[in-house]
Amino acid sequence: MSTSLLCSTCGSTFKEKKIGMCRLYKKVKPKNTNMEICYDCHSTVREQKYGRFQQNFKNWTSGNDNVDKFIQNIQLSASNEYQLLEWIPYDRFCRVEYVAKGGFAKIFKASWKDNRISHWNVSKNIWERHNSRNKVMALKSLNNSQNVTLEFIKEITSYVKLAGFNLSDEFIRCYGINQDPITKDYIMVMKYAEFGNLRNYLDKRYRDKKISRKVLYAKLRYKVRILRDIAVSLKRIHIKGIIHRDLHIGNIVCSKKGIYITDMGLCKPVNYTELDNTENNAYGVLPYVAPEVLRGEHYTQASDIYSFGIIMYKIISELPPYYDVSHDEFLAI
Repeated sequence: MSTSLLCSTCGSTFKEKKIGMCRLYKKVKPKNTNMEICYDCHSTVREQKYGRFQQNFKNWTSGNDNVDKFIQNIQLSASNEYQLLEWIPYDRFCRVEYVAKGGFAKIFKASWKDNRISHWNVSKNIWERHNSRNKVMALKSLNNSQNVTLEFIKEITSYVKLAGFNLSDEFIRCYGINQDPITKDYIMVMKYAEFGNLRNYLDKRYRDKKISRKVLYAKLRYKVRILRDIAVSLKRIHIKGIIHRDLHIGNIVCSKKGIYITDMGLCKPVNYTELDNTENNAYGVLPYVAPEVLRGEHYTQASDIYSFGIIMYKIISELPPYYDVSHDEFLAI
């Protein structure tokens, strides 16, 4: 089947054929799939899509060679649009507002003038962006990250890997990296959940409503729906062989489009063992950490399910887990 697409490498016309019928291409890269290829230079559509980023490497820099190489490697190895990361200059954002502060980061919201990459335009051989400009994004500024740390790279890598599993409906996506021009802290540019974390959202949703049996029933029904959504998201993450390792109610955020799991920096494959890492520490918010982890055993998907059980208790009862016990070493025991 002929197409009118032109190869941006050599200018020839792309043709689409089954690999088994194309002896010339079979010698270059045999695969049991259909592939749009250029008969003259053997370039594929995928090579041209992601190779376009390589042509643009000379036009930007973060000012840090390690960060540049990290972003470039991700762009060249991306398997889909969801895995793409960009270096986004800070001046491409406007209306920056402080939102909240966590243990290791501060969260801001800001309008991105250019908006994120949408899709590859096959007729123009360019990456298109979403039409709506000044899209509100979350800026996660990591405290004391002026020097790029392994933890920062790990967290970004976790988001990229999950994007490759087509789990964009389950977790908050990361679109790129930038740097605060004043503090020099590195910033992750992420999807903005306008209702904030689940704990605060539930408090605000029913704070001003007059308590009645009808309201209580609606509230319970809504809670069950939220728990179902979290359970489905966690199941899909587990099906892909991933362990979250830090699941608690503060890591569940809400938007008009749904419920999302966030803070994926500690995610690991299910076959991950401490042999792959010299660290042997328990992470997370103490009441949500599974007992076996506190005893020094490995995190498992069952550990995530225990954390989900504590989230269920918190949402249904509206009481903090172990609210009548001090959160100290005795609780861990």
